[in-house]
Amino acid sequence: MWGSRRSRGQCPGEMGEREFEKIQEGGIPDPTAPMGSPQLGPKRAGRIRQLFYHFRTDDVGQYAVSKPLRKEGKKLWTKAPKLQPLLISRVLPERLRLLALKKQRTQKDEGKAAEDANLLAKRLKKVNKNRKEQRAKIHRLSSLRTSVSTPKSRKKSEIIKI
Repeated sequence: MWGSRRSRGQCPGEMGEREFEKIQEGGIPDPTAPMGSPQLGPKRAGRIRQLFYHFRTDDVGQYAVSKPLRKEGKKLWTKAPKLQPLLISRVLPERLRLLALKKQRTQKDEGKAAEDANLLAKRLKKVNKNRKEQRAKIHRLSSLRTSVSTPKSRKKSEIIKI
Protein backbone atom coordinates (compact mmCIF):
# COMPACT_ATOMS: atom_id res chain seq x y z
CA MET A 1 0.00 0.00 0.00
CA TRP A 2 2.81 2.39 0.84
CA GLY A 3 5.60 3.38 -1.51
CA SER A 4 5.78 4.86 -4.96
CA ARG A 5 3.62 3.75 -7.87
CA ARG A 6 6.69 2.49 -9.68
CA SER A 7 7.60 0.15 -6.82
CA ARG A 8 4.03 -1.18 -6.75
CA GLY A 9 4.02 -1.78 -10.52
CA GLN A 10 1.20 0.65 -11.24
CA CYS A 11 3.03 2.94 -13.63
CA PRO A 12 1.37 3.17 -17.03
CA GLY A 13 3.30 1.50 -19.83
CA GLU A 14 5.01 -0.98 -17.55
CA MET A 15 4.10 -4.62 -17.93
CA GLY A 16 4.16 -6.85 -14.90
CA GLU A 17 5.89 -10.24 -14.92
CA ARG A 18 2.58 -12.15 -14.80
CA GLU A 19 1.14 -10.42 -17.87
CA PHE A 20 4.37 -11.04 -19.78
CA GLU A 21 4.23 -14.76 -18.92
CA LYS A 22 0.60 -14.97 -20.12
CA ILE A 23 1.52 -13.48 -23.49
CA GLN A 24 4.45 -15.92 -23.86
CA GLU A 25 2.22 -18.94 -23.10
CA GLY A 26 -0.81 -18.18 -25.28
CA GLY A 27 0.61 -15.72 -27.73
CA ILE A 28 -1.00 -12.44 -28.77
CA PRO A 29 -4.70 -12.95 -29.60
CA ASP A 30 -5.83 -12.38 -33.19
CA PRO A 31 -7.83 -9.11 -33.34
CA THR A 32 -9.75 -10.29 -36.42
CA ALA A 33 -10.98 -13.51 -34.82
CA PRO A 34 -14.72 -13.55 -33.98
CA MET A 35 -15.46 -13.17 -30.30
CA GLY A 36 -18.36 -14.75 -28.43
CA SER A 37 -21.45 -16.39 -29.86
CA PRO A 38 -23.05 -15.04 -33.05
CA GLN A 39 -26.07 -12.79 -32.67
CA LEU A 40 -29.44 -13.92 -33.92
CA GLY A 41 -29.87 -10.94 -36.25
CA PRO A 42 -32.92 -8.74 -36.74
CA LYS A 43 -36.06 -9.82 -34.93
CA ARG A 44 -38.68 -7.52 -36.40
CA ALA A 45 -40.21 -8.56 -39.70
CA GLY A 46 -39.95 -5.00 -41.00
CA ARG A 47 -36.21 -4.91 -40.29
CA ILE A 48 -35.68 -8.21 -42.13
CA ARG A 49 -37.67 -6.87 -45.10
CA GLN A 50 -35.51 -3.75 -45.06
CA LEU A 51 -32.31 -5.80 -44.88
CA PHE A 52 -33.20 -8.18 -47.74
CA TYR A 53 -35.29 -5.72 -49.80
CA HIS A 54 -38.60 -7.59 -49.59
CA PHE A 55 -42.22 -6.43 -49.88
CA ARG A 56 -44.93 -6.65 -47.23
CA THR A 57 -46.50 -9.61 -49.02
CA ASP A 58 -43.30 -11.71 -48.88
CA ASP A 59 -42.77 -14.25 -46.09
CA VAL A 60 -39.66 -13.27 -44.18
CA GLY A 61 -39.59 -16.19 -41.73
CA GLN A 62 -37.13 -18.14 -43.87
CA TYR A 63 -34.68 -15.21 -43.82
CA ALA A 64 -34.41 -15.00 -40.02
CA VAL A 65 -30.89 -15.83 -38.86
CA SER A 66 -30.86 -19.05 -36.83
CA LYS A 67 -28.18 -20.10 -34.36
CA PRO A 68 -27.10 -23.75 -34.14
CA LEU A 69 -27.21 -25.18 -30.60
CA ARG A 70 -25.90 -28.49 -29.27
CA LYS A 71 -26.33 -30.04 -25.85
CA GLU A 72 -24.53 -33.12 -24.60
CA GLY A 73 -26.44 -36.28 -25.43
CA LYS A 74 -28.86 -34.44 -27.75
CA LYS A 75 -28.81 -33.84 -31.47
CA LEU A 76 -27.95 -30.51 -33.10
CA TRP A 77 -30.86 -28.06 -33.31
CA THR A 78 -31.23 -24.42 -34.34
CA LYS A 79 -32.84 -21.52 -32.58
CA ALA A 80 -34.33 -18.62 -34.55
CA PRO A 81 -35.88 -15.44 -33.21
CA LYS A 82 -39.65 -15.26 -33.01
CA LEU A 83 -40.63 -12.75 -35.66
CA GLN A 84 -42.66 -9.84 -34.37
CA PRO A 85 -44.68 -8.28 -37.15
CA LEU A 86 -45.52 -4.66 -36.58
CA LEU A 87 -49.15 -5.05 -37.65
CA ILE A 88 -51.11 -8.16 -36.76
CA SER A 89 -54.82 -8.80 -37.16
CA ARG A 90 -55.58 -7.69 -33.58
CA VAL A 91 -53.43 -4.59 -33.57
CA LEU A 92 -54.76 -2.86 -36.68
CA PRO A 93 -58.44 -2.49 -35.59
CA GLU A 94 -57.35 -1.36 -32.12
CA ARG A 95 -55.06 1.25 -33.64
CA LEU A 96 -57.86 2.52 -35.90
CA ARG A 97 -60.26 2.68 -32.93
CA LEU A 98 -57.77 4.69 -30.90
CA LEU A 99 -57.21 7.09 -33.80
CA ALA A 100 -60.99 7.59 -34.15
CA LEU A 101 -61.26 8.30 -30.41
CA LYS A 102 -58.43 10.81 -30.67
CA LYS A 103 -60.16 12.62 -33.56
CA GLN A 104 -63.43 12.76 -31.59
CA ARG A 105 -61.61 14.14 -28.57
CA THR A 106 -59.87 16.85 -30.60
CA GLN A 107 -63.15 17.89 -32.31
CA LYS A 108 -64.88 18.06 -28.94
CA ASP A 109 -62.03 20.11 -27.46
CA GLU A 110 -62.05 22.51 -30.42
CA GLY A 111 -65.82 23.03 -30.06
CA LYS A 112 -65.46 23.65 -26.35
CA ALA A 113 -62.60 26.08 -26.94
CA ALA A 114 -64.71 28.02 -29.48
CA GLU A 115 -67.60 28.22 -26.98
CA ASP A 116 -65.26 29.45 -24.26
CA ALA A 117 -63.80 32.08 -26.59
CA ASN A 118 -67.29 33.35 -27.48
CA LEU A 119 -68.29 33.50 -23.81
CA LEU A 120 -65.10 35.36 -22.94
CA ALA A 121 -65.66 37.84 -25.78
CA LYS A 122 -69.22 38.51 -24.54
CA ARG A 123 -67.99 39.06 -20.99
CA LEU A 124 -65.25 41.42 -22.13
CA LYS A 125 -67.74 43.35 -24.26
CA LYS A 126 -70.07 43.67 -21.28
CA VAL A 127 -67.24 44.80 -19.00
CA ASN A 128 -66.07 47.39 -21.55
CA LYS A 129 -69.63 48.67 -21.96
CA ASN A 130 -70.05 49.03 -18.19
CA ARG A 131 -66.71 50.81 -17.96
CA LYS A 132 -67.72 53.27 -20.69
CA GLU A 133 -71.01 53.94 -18.94
CA GLN A 134 -69.20 54.57 -15.66
CA ARG A 135 -66.78 56.99 -17.34
CA ALA A 136 -69.64 58.83 -19.04
CA LYS A 137 -71.51 59.09 -15.74
CA ILE A 138 -68.41 60.45 -13.97
CA HIS A 139 -67.83 62.90 -16.82
CA ARG A 140 -71.46 64.05 -16.66
CA LEU A 141 -71.27 64.55 -12.90
CA SER A 142 -68.01 66.46 -13.08
CA SER A 143 -69.37 68.76 -15.79
CA LEU A 144 -72.47 69.47 -13.67
CA ARG A 145 -70.30 70.28 -10.69
CA THR A 146 -68.18 72.76 -12.60
CA SER A 147 -71.20 74.50 -14.04
CA VAL A 148 -72.69 75.00 -10.58
CA SER A 149 -69.52 76.43 -9.10
CA THR A 150 -68.93 79.08 -11.83
CA PRO A 151 -71.53 81.84 -12.17
CA LYS A 152 -73.10 81.93 -15.63
CA SER A 153 -74.31 85.52 -15.30
CA ARG A 154 -70.83 86.99 -15.49
CA LYS A 155 -69.11 87.37 -18.79
CA LYS A 156 -65.41 87.53 -19.42
CA SER A 157 -65.50 91.23 -20.06
CA GLU A 158 -67.16 91.86 -16.68
CA ILE A 159 -64.61 89.71 -14.87
CA ILE A 160 -61.71 91.60 -16.40
CA LYS A 161 -63.14 95.03 -15.47
CA ILE A 162 -63.34 94.24 -11.86
